[in-house]
Amino acid sequence: MDTGFLQDFVVQFNVTASRYDPKMIYDPNEDKFILTFLVGTNHVNSKIAVCFSTSNNPMDDWNVYLLPGDPLLSDHWTDYPAIALSEGEFFVTGNLLADNQSWQTGFFQSIIWQIDKHSGYGGNDSLTMQLWSDIYDDSIKVRNIHPVRGARKLYGPNQYFLSNKNFSAESDTVYLIEITNKMSSSEQLKQTLLSTPDHYFMSPSGRQSIAKLLATNDSRMLGAIRDDSWIQYVHNSMDTATGNAAVYHGTIDNFESTPVASGVILSDSIKDYGYPNIASTGIDPDDKECVIAFNYTSPIDSAGVGCYYMDTNEVYSDFNLIKLGEAPINTFVDSLDRWGDYFAIQRQYDSPCKVWTAGMYGKQGGNGTWIGRVAVEEACRIPVPIEDTLNPAFINGAIFPNPSVDWITFDFELDESLFIKVELFDAKGGLIKVLYEDVALQGENRLTFNGFYLNQGMYILRILNNDKVLFTEKLVKQ
Repeated sequence: MDTGFLQDFVVQFNVTASRYDPKMIYDPNEDKFILTFLVGTNHVNSKIAVCFSTSNNPMDDWNVYLLPGDPLLSDHWTDYPAIALSEGEFFVTGNLLADNQSWQTGFFQSIIWQIDKHSGYGGNDSLTMQLWSDIYDDSIKVRNIHPVRGARKLYGPNQYFLSNKNFSAESDTVYLIEITNKMSSSEQLKQTLLSTPDHYFMSPSGRQSIAKLLATNDSRMLGAIRDDSWIQYVHNSMDTATGNAAVYHGTIDNFESTPVASGVILSDSIKDYGYPNIASTGIDPDDKECVIAFNYTSPIDSAGVGCYYMDTNEVYSDFNLIKLGEAPINTFVDSLDRWGDYFAIQRQYDSPCKVWTAGMYGKQGGNGTWIGRVAVEEACRIPVPIEDTLNPAFINGAIFPNPSVDWITFDFELDESLFIKVELFDAKGGLIKVLYEDVALQGENRLTFNGFYLNQGMYILRILNNDKVLFTEKLVKQ
């Protein structure tokens, strides 16, 4: 891949239609990437390109597939993709729209693609996948369905999605959607209707120092993450005290059993906020610490990028500036200009107290994308200590080679089959990666992983069973 243009990914398909709306996600389990983007803007030429990297180097080869943009053969095309990963699968959501109509009036329905990611990584002739459609609340079509990503790691097999009543002037409705299993495993799509005690509102447009407004469009779901017992999500709203565009930060506790939704509105007396997204900076299970980043503007501020930090006690910081705008955005001839549609944010897995962000800012002659890194601490704090009580089911373990250069093997023996978690920490106690989380069988076991991405230094490998430490050993990377 010499240039990185979207056309380079689909050149073998002789694609001539427009290519746009790229979304990329990193798979921490496989140390690879998945890229999606849209092709075409009518039901005849519409496609979804799904591209799987063959290594952790995006300049290496990719396995590329084209999904139909009119999968129901209903003369509609796919718009507005959103993506997420589970342990074994990849999910793409989208909206089906009628030709030559706006996204507001031409909406037909939202769909979910469920894809076996290993068939893509393996370069199979075709993807193993399933399409979910006809997702309703009684007679209302649930729209702008957004997948929920793992906050600290990938989850599975169940995958969750969120939606709301994004065009309502005022609402308390949240749709919690669940695909209950992997493909070919009696999977079902379940939907739970939740109500928030604090309502959200249709977001107004953002103001600038010139007459041109910036479109927030509506209050659809724009980002969501989950941990063991909660989901956090963000979308636009209006702050009724000021009338400004704001961020709604919602939480769904106990989402797998008895879900309870709540939320707060984050706003400023002067600034308007648009297109928020959220990433976890938590270290310990169910730590709600996160960064919420977004675009901002105001009558006295050129469009820029900012964020809030919520700490482990669920206390919000003041507004933090990421990128100061340089000029108003004035690219369209009409009175409303574009201000999104997306804001990217990604947890940095090898240093989880940091996140990467990419948002829009105003500059001379148009607008730009600002990529920045937000650190909530200089160095990640040490996880909460776990009681160091060795489980007698664990017999012995050995890491080799140690010191290591790239591939690392860990042999261990169990006296009985156990559900275990294998974690890798840096020397400061910061979690680097969950290497394995599943059942290990009685007897001899072997776990092999590639440590090429690790910097030189000392690391700690730890095995737990139900929060009991079975094994701890130092590992040196040369």
